[in-house]
Amino acid sequence: MKNSACIHLSRALTLFLLMFSSACQPAPAPASPTPFPTLPPIKPTSTDTILFSLLTATATSAATAQPTVTNTPAPLSSEGPWLVYSGQVHGDQGIVYYGQLIVNQDGTGKTQITPDCNPDNIQESPSNRLITFSDTIYLFDPAHLTWTLVYRTWPSCYSDYTGDNERGLLAVINSGIEEDIPELFIYELPGGKIRDRLPVLFKCPDEDKSCYTGYLDWWSFEMAWSPNGRYLTFSAVLENQTSDFGPSSDLYMYDTQTRKVLRLTSGPDSVAQIWWSPDGKWIIMGELHESSYPFTTSVWAVSASNNEMRKLYSLEDGYPQGILGWLDNRRFIVYNGTSLYDPLDLPAGNLNIVDIDTGELTSLFEGSFFSADLDKDDETVAVYVYITEPREGYEVQGIYLISTSNLKPRYMGSGEFQPEWDNKLKLFVTDEPCENDPKGKRAFDYKGEWQCIHSSLPDHYPSPDGKWQVSIQQGTWLEGDGKQPVQIFEGNAVQVIWRPDSAGFFLLADQNLYYVSLPQVTLTVIDRYMSENPIHYQWFEK
Repeated sequence: MKNSACIHLSRALTLFLLMFSSACQPAPAPASPTPFPTLPPIKPTSTDTILFSLLTATATSAATAQPTVTNTPAPLSSEGPWLVYSGQVHGDQGIVYYGQLIVNQDGTGKTQITPDCNPDNIQESPSNRLITFSDTIYLFDPAHLTWTLVYRTWPSCYSDYTGDNERGLLAVINSGIEEDIPELFIYELPGGKIRDRLPVLFKCPDEDKSCYTGYLDWWSFEMAWSPNGRYLTFSAVLENQTSDFGPSSDLYMYDTQTRKVLRLTSGPDSVAQIWWSPDGKWIIMGELHESSYPFTTSVWAVSASNNEMRKLYSLEDGYPQGILGWLDNRRFIVYNGTSLYDPLDLPAGNLNIVDIDTGELTSLFEGSFFSADLDKDDETVAVYVYITEPREGYEVQGIYLISTSNLKPRYMGSGEFQPEWDNKLKLFVTDEPCENDPKGKRAFDYKGEWQCIHSSLPDHYPSPDGKWQVSIQQGTWLEGDGKQPVQIFEGNAVQVIWRPDSAGFFLLADQNLYYVSLPQVTLTVIDRYMSENPIHYQWFEK
């Protein structure tokens, strides 16, 4: 395989290359493990703490009136509980971005904290205070209101996490601590201790002028945890291959129990992509040959137990490969592509079923498409087909259903919607409103039968102690305390978040976040210009 010199790419293409990282090529592997030395744990030094407090807007009004606003600063309590949520932060020069905010349980003391912009999927470990945001992992000390940064994604860094919210291992390929040579760090969570450090790139000897690794970019390294979380496969460039194209990467496997590393491949070509079979018995590996981009030229299956290697298929012209999904432990659907779900990027192409046991490649669809999703149980794909000219079975651009049992495509619509598979509903769900019910969304099953579905958000939100209840039906209503229901908001709230002690709740409505105190109903404007969708939040206690 060729390794090419570093090329400056556009931002979009760089992101694309990060997604389809190149790495190493298959070749016979040694029979016995080759352990790498590990260093003593090093305590991370990066910490993030609270930056500054913001103003809280407060208003008291009749229950049925909309709130007015007066500014009343209030400190953040040191006793808790606190609500942490994702909201807008107004920065310098009028710049508005999304960040994490923390408030007291009565909505006062709003304070910005420092995690990355565009947060998502807040999760908490109740006992160990492990918090994960999008591409960021923190340890939170509620008593001192401090956040310790365990890991933050940055454009030249790649990570993968195994475990649950309580504990687990985080693998990060990053610049080395002592030298600017990339290493694979294995962190123990939630403590953040570095468990192991493994090299992923060798250092050229000063006297060897022919050795040069400067062209190897960060996207030259891939990694993936096994489904059971025991093994981490990764690509590394650990020797100067005698090749016209310079060093290439090989496939390695780290065992979390023995803390040893086994080399799985050796050769002049590089690993392009890595996946695991659902049962963890096979590693699917793409190989790269003579390409400056991560354009896979062949795909292999590597046994995780005995190093057996099977060549599954080759590509006449190298192209990135993606796995749409697994049908079972031995069959998966693969596509050529740079894009799924983003019509501004180049369309993906071709859908094929690959069988590890038989080596057979079965075509489901030939051509270009913008998006696709899989109903695994019924082995059916909904694909948004890109049409340049009509052909048999595909006369117009739009959504088609294709199943393994019936390769004849079924046309479902114009393609103005992009269906996504909902495994709970067992339906392909679109954003298209129902014809006679604009609040519902159209969805269809593997048979191509349409139906109208509604949001799964509940209509009733009882308080934790069961004494109060917020109902959403032609307005937002509060009932409890032995009184008749009272309308507290004219419109329908999007989200209700109760205090742990049931003494009040937060209300998301009309893109504003309100706090409602009880038993006297007082509305407080906590935040404005919020999302139209439910926010990500988490309660924390001291």
